[in-house]
Amino acid sequence: MHDTPPADDAPKHALAHRLRLDFEAALGAGTLENPEGWRVLDTRVFQRWVPVVELRLHTDDRTLCFILAPSDPERPAFKRGPQHDIVYYSDDLAVAEHSGLYARDKPSIERFARWLVAWDAAP
Repeated sequence: MHDTPPADDAPKHALAHRLRLDFEAALGAGTLENPEGWRVLDTRVFQRWVPVVELRLHTDDRTLCFILAPSDPERPAFKRGPQHDIVYYSDDLAVAEHSGLYARDKPSIERFARWLVAWDAAP
């Protein structure tokens, strides 16, 4: 699914860094509810169909990852922000089990996706 870093995409790396700082700040300040205790593992930039930014979270023995890709109405997305489409997945589930991810983590997925869309719209 992933994994080759794009050649030189400084704006995406800056975006990934800002995303991590802002997401951790929102969790720390309590402005982003987090009753499940999710923590940021990392953010990174890698090549999919285009260079994308990924936010990886974990709690207990679960992971939850969000990919922000440039908006493209031709591609499927869970949510669409003004600049980026958002999709989610989990590293701890086999691809065949991903249909259960939304049921397992629906409150977190919805809450974090709403935050990401609002963050994407911020100047």
